[in-house]
Parts: sequence; structure tokens; C-alpha cells
Amino acid sequence: MALRLRAAWLAVAVAALATAALTIALAPAHAANLLVNGGFETGSLSGWTCT
Repeated sequence: MALRLRAAWLAVAVAALATAALTIALAPAHAANLLVNGGFETGSLSGWTCT
């Protein structure tokens, strides 16, 4: 009985880790251009848009 319970917990853990890995791997990179205007203190507003 204990072996079956351990196997069930292992299967759940593996499924959860696989789901988390797929979620992270397939997530879109929304902030790909973070370094276009790293310091806006220079007075240049290039790279910034008003939406």
C-alpha cells in the first residue's frame, strides 16, 4: 500500500513539474525590448510610446 501511495505522489509531482515547465517554456516574451531606453534620465524619449 505504501509503495502505491508513493508512486501516486511521484506521478502527481512529475505531472506538476511538467506542467510548470511547459507553462514557463511557452509563455510569450512580452518585455523583449526592455533595454531600448534603459535610462530615460538623459532626456531622450526614443523607444517610449504613448498607448
